[in-house]
Amino acid sequence: MSKKNLWLYHTASLDMHNIEEPSDRASIDDEGTSLSKTNEEVKKPRTGYEWKNGASICLCAAASILFLNILFTIIAASRAQQSSRSFEAETIFEGSCTKAKRWSTGFHILINVLGTILLGASNYCMQCLSAPSRKDVDHVHAHGKWLDIGTPSVANLRVMSWVQIIIWCLLVLTSLPFHILYNAAVFSALSSNAYGVVAVSPGSPIGSTNSTTSACYEDLVGKDVVQVQAMYQGKELESLSKEDCIKAYGAAFLTNRRTLLLVTNNSSISSPGLFVGVGSPPTSVDDNQNPFDWMCTGPDTDLYGDFGSGTSQCLQSAVLKHVNGWSVTAEPFASNDIVVAGTGFAFTRQNYSDLRYSSLPQSTRADIMDLGAFLESPFNTVNDTLGFIQSQSWQTQRFESQLNVYMSDSVCATDSRTLSVSPPQYYSVDHCLSEKVEEHCRVMYSPAICLVVILCNAVKVICIMFTIRIRRKELFFTVGDAITSFMKYPDRTTLCRSWVDQKEAKSVFTKPRPMKSRTLPPRRRWHYAVGRRRWALSVTW
Repeated sequence: MSKKNLWLYHTASLDMHNIEEPSDRASIDDEGTSLSKTNEEVKKPRTGYEWKNGASICLCAAASILFLNILFTIIAASRAQQSSRSFEAETIFEGSCTKAKRWSTGFHILINVLGTILLGASNYCMQCLSAPSRKDVDHVHAHGKWLDIGTPSVANLRVMSWVQIIIWCLLVLTSLPFHILYNAAVFSALSSNAYGVVAVSPGSPIGSTNSTTSACYEDLVGKDVVQVQAMYQGKELESLSKEDCIKAYGAAFLTNRRTLLLVTNNSSISSPGLFVGVGSPPTSVDDNQNPFDWMCTGPDTDLYGDFGSGTSQCLQSAVLKHVNGWSVTAEPFASNDIVVAGTGFAFTRQNYSDLRYSSLPQSTRADIMDLGAFLESPFNTVNDTLGFIQSQSWQTQRFESQLNVYMSDSVCATDSRTLSVSPPQYYSVDHCLSEKVEEHCRVMYSPAICLVVILCNAVKVICIMFTIRIRRKELFFTVGDAITSFMKYPDRTTLCRSWVDQKEAKSVFTKPRPMKSRTLPPRRRWHYAVGRRRWALSVTW
């Protein structure tokens, strides 16, 4: 075969191979096309509006919570007691303190669950509004600026439409009541009973007494002598040992007991007994008095008090530690004492300090405090008091001329322990007789707060509805969303600049120039990714 024929044969054979290859590739391409078509049939193409699926779920959650809030408010209003009708607070349950605490705990768990779901739905929709789209990113990159991706950002508001900004602000404002007020919509009120403490003789009946003592008894104990006598004779009072008595009444909130009789070892106490003190007094009586200060009025009060804070504080644990020698101070319900009466006020050595915060002029109150300090001495007489008044120069003009000083035999004892009885009389406690009463703790709700919560919830539902209606596609919720988009359709402004750091970002946008190859920077710890200003704000906020 000649060289020419050989070359033709070789060329023909090459042509044959060239003809066969396309058919093979075509078959492969056909298989690949069929496979890709199969994958596309299985996986639907992305429309860019997938975020609306999550927003629709948020709408259903917010609407459901709105329905529950309205339903619970209607139920609470229907169960509210007629006697407690008020726009600020209404009682929906009154009774056992244990049940009230359980109801309150259950309501607050439900409130926190609903609040968490609603705030989560609101935050998601706020992210839908502030998250930049690919169109937004391309636009700001072309103008030498950038947007925050993957984090809630106020800076992104500048590329939002005014509709988005209004909806975003409404979602923020309506979240504040849920953070601040929602937990206060339902609350419990623990009822603490004020009670009087009386020292009595063992086996001595509580009989009748004169009108002055009876009036003072009712004023200090909260019950008249006849009522206490009926409970004593009817065996309605529960007998408690000293330990049980201290544990029962040595509480900050006394909910199931009231009047207390201390049975002493002293048989010389006459009817109706001696006044020991008042437990759980109202704040108007003594702002600084502990609920059970009367327990620590014995001769060893320094052992019972906690003086570490600079003030005497009666401690239940200390009283229990010295329970074997437990004794208290007592005084008659009515006694003789000097009374000083003036224009709009009257006081004795025992209660003059109650006028310290009265509505009297400042100068008058200061003069009363000085005169009361003089009266504290139990040996002063009426003449001594008159002499002291005339010898002093008072801040109030003609103060001495408006005073009337006299001795009264109907001065009631005081529940303030700032003044000691001189000489003090101590009575050792043998056991206690306690009045058992029903608890009156309450679960209440605030119609005003519920109305605010419902209105804010309704506004959120409307805002989420408008958020869904906004036509925005291909949103960048996370950095991964941005990477996927840029890998598929590279950004012309940042093309080939994937290693630009924060310092070079501004120069890249303002003065575009080709990037030179360089080695990667060394590895650094995560906290370097956040600037010093943000660290300072996060720590100090």
